[in-house]
Amino acid sequence: MDTPEEFIEKIHKFQNRLQAELPKFVNKQAMNATGLIINRIQERGLNADETQLGIYTSTPYKNKRKKAGRQTDYVDETFTRGGAGMLGSTGIVQESYSEGVAMVKVAGRDEFTQNKLDWNGERYGDILNVTKAEDQLMLDNFEEFINDLIIEAGI
Repeated sequence: MDTPEEFIEKIHKFQNRLQAELPKFVNKQAMNATGLIINRIQERGLNADETQLGIYTSTPYKNKRKKAGRQTDYVDETFTRGGAGMLGSTGIVQESYSEGVAMVKVAGRDEFTQNKLDWNGERYGDILNVTKAEDQLMLDNFEEFINDLIIEAGI
């Protein structure tokens, strides 16, 4: 059993490691969340409420997508800007860590992309939000991160 002084030292060790590792962890989680969101939208065409973003109704647009090798069954945000589409131009645009709070902002990396995100957000809701299941996965990762630091500190 630890003396009070030894326990306090372990708490300080935990606190120092948490302050050192939290910004990196939050950044990693933001990248993971971005990947989950992009996958959900492009592979299933779902927003954060897990409802369908929409369907393509314009025959000329559907033909344009089909000609480019894109699916046409549901809105998936993959045509604008080619490759991964509009969502491929999103990412971490701002990071801060102050007074124990780590913040990461994921948005469009350029004005064109952010304008498209804003427009699509008005149309389909906040498409950069996470679902309840995605949020739970990130919370589970955070719990594991904290538990690892607790074990490392010997608490």
